[in-house]
Amino acid sequence: MSDPRPALIGDIGGTNARFALAGADGEPTRVRILATADYPGLAAAAQAYLDLEQPDPAPDRAAIAVASPVLGDRVSMTNRNWSFSISELRAALGLAALRVVNDFTAQA
Repeated sequence: MSDPRPALIGDIGGTNARFALAGADGEPTRVRILATADYPGLAAAAQAYLDLEQPDPAPDRAAIAVASPVLGDRVSMTNRNWSFSISELRAALGLAALRVVNDFTAQA
């Protein structure tokens, strides 16, 4: 039986944060593009997306690609003055699982 909860997916660059929800089929839906300049960090941008979309049920897992190296728990974006802890972001968004990867890794 597949999980009925959608997954939060994101592609975060220096100018835009693109978010969507993905169901069991993996197809992105409810795509939104938010300007990164409007938010103090990734957690705020992701929460704003979730507040706008109000998915029911809420996602309990996420995969996010960022335009910066991902070498450990602490990620410092190269094109935006955002820095975050992956474990703290997971907790802030109430996720059971969060995967953060470099955007070129995601393309590969």
